[in-house]
Amino acid sequence: MSHFSNSEIQQSNLLIFLNISIYVSLYRPLSFIPMNKIIFKIMDRHRNSKISKQIYEQTEHLLPKDIKETIHDYIYKYNEWGLGMETLVDALLEDDISITSEQKIVIVKAMEAMQLDRGQENLILVENNPLDLS
Repeated sequence: MSHFSNSEIQQSNLLIFLNISIYVSLYRPLSFIPMNKIIFKIMDRHRNSKISKQIYEQTEHLLPKDIKETIHDYIYKYNEWGLGMETLVDALLEDDISITSEQKIVIVKAMEAMQLDRGQENLILVENNPLDLS
């Protein structure tokens, strides 16, 4: 498996978009392909990647080392932000790791925006777990 940097992936997405635009304009000028949907898909990928990185950076200190490395690789190395976010939520839930209410709000909203559901509503808050000293 080859690894690409985020800038290479973004350039690749832009080239794909430009090729589709040229094809549609030259060969199917009356096409009903909704170009705005293609643009939004590319923008969504970029937004989701950025949000995943921010959430990871806010919670990485809470995670066990092996899980932290796995999530980091999913988000930063492989650009698999969805898998990274699902793994993050699973780790928080399975290990009963408490987070702040602000972190929970950000995670829940991000997961909803990404159309992912891993039971993020059940994340444990520090305020509800006074024995957690992390």
